[in-house]
Amino acid sequence: MGDNDFPNFEDGQEETQGKSTEIDTEMPLDVRLISTTTSFAKSVNNKAIRPSRARPNYFLSVRLDSEEIREKFAEFSTHVNTKYPAYKRLLTEPRQFHVTLFVFHLKDANRIIHTKDCLLACQDILKETCPDGAPSLHFRGIDTFNENRVVYTFPEETTGLDLFTKLTYCLQEKFKSEGIVNTREEFKPHATLLKIRRPFTIRSQNSKNQVVKRIPSEVFEDFKGEARF
Repeated sequence: MGDNDFPNFEDGQEETQGKSTEIDTEMPLDVRLISTTTSFAKSVNNKAIRPSRARPNYFLSVRLDSEEIREKFAEFSTHVNTKYPAYKRLLTEPRQFHVTLFVFHLKDANRIIHTKDCLLACQDILKETCPDGAPSLHFRGIDTFNENRVVYTFPEETTGLDLFTKLTYCLQEKFKSEGIVNTREEFKPHATLLKIRRPFTIRSQNSKNQVVKRIPSEVFEDFKGEARF
C-alpha cells in the first residue's frame, strides 16, 4: 500500500458497540464518540452496577485508504461476496479499514475535550517522529485469532513499520502523561478483514439456522501466504 494518513479516532465498532458522533478538529486528527453507554454494566434486578474496571470506549487509529489497499480489499470483498455470501456481513466496511494504535476509556464530555486538546498537542510529536511525512506500510498475508472469530492482515517488517511503531509508542506516552491511558500496551499492528462481533447465524442445507462461532478457513485461505494488501 502507499502512504497512510496520520492517526485518527475512528468508529469504535471493533472495540465497543454504540451510537457514533463526530467532533471535528483542524488537523489530520479526528475524534469520534463511539458509545453513549460507557460506564455501566448490565443491570441486575433493575439496578445498574458499575464495572470494577471501565471498558475502553475509544481507540486511536490510522485509516488505511490508499488506492492500492482499496483495490486489494475490494478484491477480497468480491471473493467473499461471490463465493461465500453468507459471510459478507462479517466484512469490515471499507471506510472503517484501519490499524488500531491503542484503546482507552473516556467517561464524560470533559474527558472528550481534554483528549481533543491532547490530540492538538500531538502535532509536534508527529512532526518530530515523522519529519518526512507519514510512514509507508505494506500488508501481506492473512492470519486469525480468537479461534477464527477474527481474520486479519498484517504489515511486513520494514523501516516504515519501525517508524510507525515508534510513533505509536510516542503517542501512547503522551496520552499516558495526560492521564488518558493508564498503562503501556504492546503494539500488535493488524487490520481486521472479517470479524464475528455478535451472535451470527447462517441458513444450513436443511434450511435451519445454524449458529456460527468460527469463520471457516476456506472463506479466506485463497488470500493466505503471499496475498498482498
